[in-house]
Amino acid sequence: MSSPRTLLSAILLATLVGCGGGDPLAQDVADYHARVTPTLQTNQSMSQQFLELTRELKGNNITSDEIAQRWEQQIVPQADELKNEIIAIEPQTAELQDLHSQLTFSWSERAEAYQQMLDAFKGNQPDKFKKAFDRNLKAKLTEEQYFNQVNVLLQPYDLKLSPYQ
Repeated sequence: MSSPRTLLSAILLATLVGCGGGDPLAQDVADYHARVTPTLQTNQSMSQQFLELTRELKGNNITSDEIAQRWEQQIVPQADELKNEIIAIEPQTAELQDLHSQLTFSWSERAEAYQQMLDAFKGNQPDKFKKAFDRNLKAKLTEEQYFNQVNVLLQPYDLKLSPYQ
């Protein structure tokens, strides 16, 4: 969840720009921050479910069928939802468009990798599972680069995005 200070900064920034502040990037940054933040909350929830499933798997507290069922009913649909939500966000300035394309790519790759991991798990295909797992890791690296770079752009506006809001 965003801090009260961060939300207040976004509101003040949007108000300033709306009253003739004139900086198109400032308006885009405020709008972008407001639209991306809720997706990051869903991202955190999905990550927690993923970690819980991993803990249960390591503790042998879950059957293979239960793993596949939860993966299929919880993880994959949330990854697809996040991908679609992030694709629907269309920044107006070139600076944010370039950065946003990294997050769009990352979350699209993750959604596809999660589906491939599920298919490989169900088909008992460890090589395909490993390949999909590695694809997910690469997507995670792109996501981390995005957060580092977008926060450099957001910093002068006293805003920040974190993958785990």
